[in-house]
Amino acid sequence: MPIRTAIWLFPFLFLIVFIAGCTKAPEVETTPTLPAQPTSTLIPSASVTATQSPVTPTTFEITPQVCSPLQGFDFQELAGIVTEPFNPPLPGRDDGHQGVDFSFWTYKNFTTMKGLPVQAVLRGKVAAIIRDRYPYGNMVIIESSLSSFPSAWISATPSPTREPLQTPVPALTCPAGKDEFDATSPELSLYLLYAHLDQPVNRKLGDMVTCGQVLGGVGTTGNSVNYHLHLEMRVGPSGATFPVMAHYWNDATSEEMHNYCMWRVSGIFQMLNPMLLFQPSP
Repeated sequence: MPIRTAIWLFPFLFLIVFIAGCTKAPEVETTPTLPAQPTSTLIPSASVTATQSPVTPTTFEITPQVCSPLQGFDFQELAGIVTEPFNPPLPGRDDGHQGVDFSFWTYKNFTTMKGLPVQAVLRGKVAAIIRDRYPYGNMVIIESSLSSFPSAWISATPSPTREPLQTPVPALTCPAGKDEFDATSPELSLYLLYAHLDQPVNRKLGDMVTCGQVLGGVGTTGNSVNYHLHLEMRVGPSGATFPVMAHYWNDATSEEMHNYCMWRVSGIFQMLNPMLLFQPSP
C-alpha cells in the first residue's frame, strides 16, 4: 500500500527549514558552544497545506544547530567522501541504500578512517543502542524532537499515520511484535542512525547528547567490509525506542526482526537523504 501523499510531502517542508539552519561542524572533540548570536532563518508565518505553495517568509525564528558527523570534517568535505549515496528503495522493500556511507582510504593527513570520532549531528535523546548485531553492527539512534522547531512550521506538518507493512522481499521476514512507540502520535521527531561503529556506544536509552558530542569511532562491525560511517535519517512519531534490532542472521530473534522491519520498511519512519542537513546556506 503506498505511503500517504501528505507524508511524502514532508521532506520538502523539512528541506526548507534545515538548509537555512546548517552551521559548520566543530573541529575539536569537546562539545561545541553555541555562538553568541545564533544563526537565524526566515520561517513562513502561515500554515502550508498539501495544496498550497509555501508562503513568503515574514518572521525570524531560530533553527537547531547542525554539526558534522565526523570530527575534523566540515560540511563541504563530507560530499567528497561519500562512497555510497542515498538510494531509497520502492515502498516496502529493503534494497537500495537507505542512508549515506562516508569512507576513504587516505585523505589529507589521514591514512585510515579507523577510530575517527563520530559526532552527534543534532542535539537529541538516545532512542537505540545496538551492540554488534547484524546488519548495523554497533549502532546508535538519536531522536531530535521537532517540537524544538519553529511553531509556524511544525503546525503545518502532517501527522504520521500507520500504514500496513508492505509485502517484504523473500529474504525479509517481518514477524508481529510489540511496538515501543505510538504510531498514531501527532508529534514528530527526526531520527538519525549511526552504524558500524568500532565499539558499543557508552550510553543508555533516554540519555541526552549535544550537537558535536562524540558518540564513538568509525568501525567496520556488522554488515561491513571496510571502515566507514553509515548514516540514516528518518522522520516518525516521537518517543520511539528500539531496545533491540537485527535481521538477516540465524540468531536474530522475533523481537529484533520486528523492530528492524518497523524501522526499515513499515513506512512509519519516513526515510530522508541525510545530506540535506549539510548543504550550505543559500
